[in-house]
Amino acid sequence: MIAGPQASPASNVRCTPTTAQTPMTPASSHVNSRSHAKIRITTPAPSAGEAGVHPGRDWFTVLVGTAGLRLGDRLIIVEPGSAAEFSTMIPHAIGAHGGRPVEILTILTADGEHAHIPR
Repeated sequence: MIAGPQASPASNVRCTPTTAQTPMTPASSHVNSRSHAKIRITTPAPSAGEAGVHPGRDWFTVLVGTAGLRLGDRLIIVEPGSAAEFSTMIPHAIGAHGGRPVEILTILTADGEHAHIPR
């Protein structure tokens, strides 16, 4: 579900204001079988056909720039200071939006880490 100005009853992603497979630069660490990473993404979100799935849920907040969250056939714009949480069984990808890089802080389960953090 999207909360706030992007709210829609048919949505399955939640974007909320917060205070706190593209070329990206991660810096990550692990806490209690979850990891968090600060990631800089420089390319737009790929098409729905290139988006991936894995068990679990993903959460991220935008620190700098604007993110494009590809969720199935939809592209959801996530502005700085907002966060998104969604089921990762829906094809998904995060990219930069508006022609500029985006920096996000994300919390991932082990499945999400294997899918999103380059080794």
